Amino acid sequence: MNQKEKKYGAWVWPAQCGATVNQYVEFRHEFEAAEVLSDITLQISVDSNYAVRLNGNFVDCGQYHDFPGDKVFDTLAVGRYARTGKNILSIMVYYQGETSFQYLGGQPGLFYELTRGGRKIVSGLETQYRIASEYHRGAMTKITGQLGFSFLY
Repeated sequence: MNQKEKKYGAWVWPAQCGATVNQYVEFRHEFEAAEVLSDITLQISVDSNYAVRLNGNFVDCGQYHDFPGDKVFDTLAVGRYARTGKNILSIMVYYQGETSFQYLGGQPGLFYELTRGGRKIVSGLETQYRIASEYHRGAMTKITGQLGFSFLY
């Protein structure tokens, strides 16, 4: 079955990152659109934070305070950023990985389903990624014990 025809997305994360704390990974999914539909939606879930762009335009960002065993997702309207032809969905995901007062440690990853006109683009084998080398990763100075890691870009 073609990945674009799959019904549901998969929880994805680079194996080389493992569950190491304080990780930044950029995910990318290219897709073609024969026509632009205004009702395109993106359902997304991550552990810990995300920022979404479609065709270079900032769409939204979010932070998850859910429990690892009871994941939720956001639904974002992204149709106004789509175009006819090639489209690029970009998602920056931050994984904290160490429990703090703000975060309960979970499994690193990203799940998404982009729905347009009854067709779905889903996270899985066609999802490209790269480790965001411009951020300092791994154990480092914390803002406080309650808030977790600071970040360095």
